[in-house]
Order: sequence, then C-alpha cells, then structure tokens
Amino acid sequence: MNHLWLEECGLDSIRCEWLDMKPAPESTRHSLAVSQESDFSLQSERRFAQTLSVRISPASDGPRYGYDIEAKISGRFRLPDPPVKVEKNLRIIALNAAMILYGILRGHLITITAACAGHRLLLPTVDLSKTLQLPEAKQESRKTGKEVVEKPVKKPPLPKSSRKTASRKKEKKRTS
Repeated sequence: MNHLWLEECGLDSIRCEWLDMKPAPESTRHSLAVSQESDFSLQSERRFAQTLSVRISPASDGPRYGYDIEAKISGRFRLPDPPVKVEKNLRIIALNAAMILYGILRGHLITITAACAGHRLLLPTVDLSKTLQLPEAKQESRKTGKEVVEKPVKKPPLPKSSRKTASRKKEKKRTS
C-alpha cells in the first residue's frame, strides 16, 4: 500500500495579534486565505518539501475584532516505495501534503490562541482541493511516454439489434 510519509515538520513563522480587548460580538466574521508551495527538486527522487501559508483576519466588511494571524509551516515528505511517478501524480501528492500540514497547523493555533487574551481559535475544516492552486499532473501516452494533448474518444459498440441490421445491409449490397 502506498503512503506519503511526513519526515520533518516545523513552524517557520507565526504572527498572532488580538485586535481589540473587548469581547468579540457573536457575529464577528473572519476571512481565511491558504496558499501552498511545493519543492520537488530535492536531491532524492523520493523526497519533497511543502510549505503552507495561512492568513486569518477579520472580514473587510465587519468590525475589527478578533484575531489577525499569519502562519507558515513547512514539512519534508517521503514518497512511497515503490516510487510513484511524481509528474503523473503531482496534484494529489501536493494536496495530501497540504492537508497533513493544515491539520498540524490547526493544532498549533488552538494551543497558541488558548494562551492569548482572546478566545481559542480553531481553524475550520477546509476542502483544500477547491482552495489551493495546485500543480496540474502531466498526462502521458502509454506507448510513447510523450505528453498527450487530447485523449482519443472510443465509440461504444453497437447494440446487438443494430449489428444484425448492419450485417443485413452488407449482405444486400453484396447480392445486388
């Protein structure tokens, strides 16, 4: 079974600011921005680095209550053995690595914000496949190994009744 292994992980930077000492109203909304960066140029073919950046700030149309947070976390990952084709699976590998780092960052932020003057902040669960701009996988032709621009569309076989009709038409042409 293939697994993506996290070998090392660390918080690169974090800035956490509580904007107002008054209790935040229940209706306070925050915006969340997530970005990622992958580095597949490490010396070993089976290892790569991933960095995830998160920005949480009060919504621009609401009151300036709550947290203003910027955090950056990095990890070094090992690809499964036997090695997978990185070019073909680039999107899914980067997405899985980002999800692992996001989960770790959620834990760090709730711990840090629990010790702050404001309330604890738990990052929401997010569908990162829709949030992040992930690299696209290259499609390869099975025979040549070259990049494929368009996939050929196979026509479905004719139903049995249509096959009989087509064969009768061929016989009529031969006999006439």
